[in-house]
Amino acid sequence: MEKILPEDAGQGQAPGAPPRTGEPLVDGALSALDGLADRPLGEHAAVFEQVHQRLREVLGELGAGQET
Repeated sequence: MEKILPEDAGQGQAPGAPPRTGEPLVDGALSALDGLADRPLGEHAAVFEQVHQRLREVLGELGAGQET
């Protein structure tokens, strides 16, 4: 899997798109932000909460995979 370095993150993407991290689980969680601008403002907090929860889960999964 090709990792995207911080200086390369977001290059070659549409303006306003969340930057790709190179980690599929993180990028998948962030994809829930796609189209957020088209949703009613009242729905934004729930979307952010869902993304935050998924990112916490991913962090736990990635951390568990690095234990030695």
